Amino acid sequence: SLGAFYARFSDKEALLRCVFHRFAEEAKATVGVIGQPERWEDESIGTIIETLIRFATQIFESKKKLLRTMMLRAAHDPEIVTLGQLMGEQICDGLCALLEHKVEIVQHPRPFYAIRFLVFTFLSVLESRVLFPIDPLFSNEELISEFKCLAMAYLGISNPDAKIER
Repeated sequence: SLGAFYARFSDKEALLRCVFHRFAEEAKATVGVIGQPERWEDESIGTIIETLIRFATQIFESKKKLLRTMMLRAAHDPEIVTLGQLMGEQICDGLCALLEHKVEIVQHPRPFYAIRFLVFTFLSVLESRVLFPIDPLFSNEELISEFKCLAMAYLGISNPDAKIER
């Protein structure tokens, strides 16, 4: 009921902040689970990169209304900007932790910087697709395939079948 809503939240903005914070906590927990190296022991670096790109693409697709609202609110709410930055940092930290066990696969001279750059670039593309929901230039499958190729080339990974070992 409307009364129950206002008993818990002072206004719509407070409700949205609560929803955004819950989404951020879920994202943090997901990154924690996904970033466990033992989860990927038997997978090649190419499979890991493609799986992570596919997963992020699916999240942005399934949560696009929430994400669009969050992004638009960030234009005038520094708290939401900070929340988004923290989520991006958590994703980067999770990927860096995952790859630190086999950083020699990555030939980029600054591998962790390169990972952060790729995450920022990829999330920016996904955010653009959420904010401007016109017919995309690339289908989700094409986006996943092209970003996998981009990531492999930028990181200098010549053997996509290389495994991450602990």
